[in-house]
Amino acid sequence: MSDDCSELMNEGAPRVLVVGLGVAGSTLAWQLMWRGADVWVVDPAAERTTSRAAAGLITPITGKGMALSWRFGELWSEGEAFYQRLREATGRQVFHGCPTVRVFVSEAEARKFQRRMEGGGEYLDFVDSVFSAGEVPAAMQGAAVAAPFGGFVMKGGGWVDTAALLDVTRAELDARGRFVCGVLDERELEVREDGVVWNARRYDAVVFCQGAEGRNNALFAGHVAFRPAKGEFLTLGLKETTLENLGSVVNRQGTWICPRGDGSARSGSTYDFECFDHEPTSGGRAAIVSKLEQFLESVPQVIGASAGVRPVIRQSQPVAGFHPGYGRRVGFFNGLGSKGCSVGPWAAGLMAESVVRGGALPDELDLAGVWSDEAQPS
Repeated sequence: MSDDCSELMNEGAPRVLVVGLGVAGSTLAWQLMWRGADVWVVDPAAERTTSRAAAGLITPITGKGMALSWRFGELWSEGEAFYQRLREATGRQVFHGCPTVRVFVSEAEARKFQRRMEGGGEYLDFVDSVFSAGEVPAAMQGAAVAAPFGGFVMKGGGWVDTAALLDVTRAELDARGRFVCGVLDERELEVREDGVVWNARRYDAVVFCQGAEGRNNALFAGHVAFRPAKGEFLTLGLKETTLENLGSVVNRQGTWICPRGDGSARSGSTYDFECFDHEPTSGGRAAIVSKLEQFLESVPQVIGASAGVRPVIRQSQPVAGFHPGYGRRVGFFNGLGSKGCSVGPWAAGLMAESVVRGGALPDELDLAGVWSDEAQPS
């Protein structure tokens, strides 16, 4: 039991039931506990989940347009503070900071980046250096990475060990007797004026953090339009390769390799908007390897594969708020997409404030902004 959560059992603290212990549920649980809430979490504890499969990348500048990620300056500040506090509370380091190298695919892309640089502003805060063709940045020294058009090195960001994040959260809840291993059927909830009753226990509020599974929740289906996307990832063995000492994430046109510091690396990923299972496929593996071959001298041995389903709702931006039919008793925190480890701590903090202290949510985050009585099923 972490000393940093000593407020958890304060008499009169709101009792909150969080449904789902992925990245969304984990970040929300900590933000609630740090605000004194009595937090219970119910989750089936499945071996394979989207959050466990996730690479956990935090990347400042992304996409074909090489734009600064949405609200990144604020998210980076909040995320650093969150992961540092988590380390102090649990003794486990789940966030690993490192540079990200973006390799240009063409002269046109290099010119596009130069125009971004000329725009100045906050963008420049997250650019460490620019390198030309034939140059090798320190972050890629010794690695056989082809960069015929050069590239640039970002500062800020890194990766989160999502499995470790889930594990330390589960351990904290277990120590307090606040984890329930199981599946909650929302139809079993009794929502009353004074709270929510489930499994013979009353809670002041319940918050659903179910990721892509949330599209099947009867309370929100038909009101929130999901556009889930399956993603596949590979684990590569780096020992005795030119990438063994790689000290950065390397990204080329959306395909990346992220060293894990243990002789392996994660790489990905794919997007599938039709199949929503958690099974890696030979086609997904071949697609990732093919893209890696475009900038690696030799693709390391594939030693593992995984898959998950990204919960996309609103342009990969998070969604938080309350069901309009139940006041502030039934909450929703979802839609973290592929950037859960960067947006999660910030959005979870705002949701926790709203649950515990009644704080208003910003319009761009609020569930009310996507709520509809005619949402199309995914």
